[in-house]
Amino acid sequence: MFETGQRLHPCDGFGRWPYHLLKKLFTDPKIGCTAYNLGTGQGTSVLEMVAAFEKTSGKKIPIKLCPRRSLDATEVYASTEKAEKELGWKAKCGVDEMCRDQWDWANNNPWGLQEEALNFTLSLF
Repeated sequence: MFETGQRLHPCDGFGRWPYHLLKKLFTDPKIGCTAYNLGTGQGTSVLEMVAAFEKTSGKKIPIKLCPRRSLDATEVYASTEKAEKELGWKAKCGVDEMCRDQWDWANNNPWGLQEEALNFTLSLF
């Protein structure tokens, strides 16, 4: 259903997004099975992502630069126009905000999602 090169972020409406999407999928007979690209519509390189996490964490992330492999894509990003047009969804945050909030969440939840949170999420459906 989703394919994205970026993470969804709470400031982009992630909290209401699953309900909004499910409501649309179950009430619009024209939808059926379709794909939406969710993200900013702009590519982010691995080095840009590493830099954002270094900035957020205050830690140096060791990397090893290697030559490009023959089949590596030089750029990959997807148009989010369909999600904007059909669902009214548009990203409001950038990579820096997403990395900051992911870092904060991971530090506050070292064991990941607890069973209670998972059960609550599943009960929404």
